Amino acid sequence: MALSDSQKSSIESKKNQIESQKRMIEGIKSTVKNGKDNLRDLIKSSTQKSAKEQYRKNLANNFKYAEGQIENHKKSIERLKEDIQNIKSK
Repeated sequence: MALSDSQKSSIESKKNQIESQKRMIEGIKSTVKNGKDNLRDLIKSSTQKSAKEQYRKNLANNFKYAEGQIENHKKSIERLKEDIQNIKSK
């Protein structure tokens, strides 16, 4: 069965949203990488044990937060893919 113009438009919109979500994931990964590098440099250069511990905690927290954000974007992508499949099957 041929898709209507409305369905084609909806699918195209969903594909654009998927690409946007992928770009967001890449942006998060890049930000995390830069943050990790900065915190590692701070850990290396710090002379106070308490400061080093705090930087390590920040590093771990930032990584956990980023993992959660990436997972949320991946779930959004999966939902969008399911939406596309539902549109195609109608």
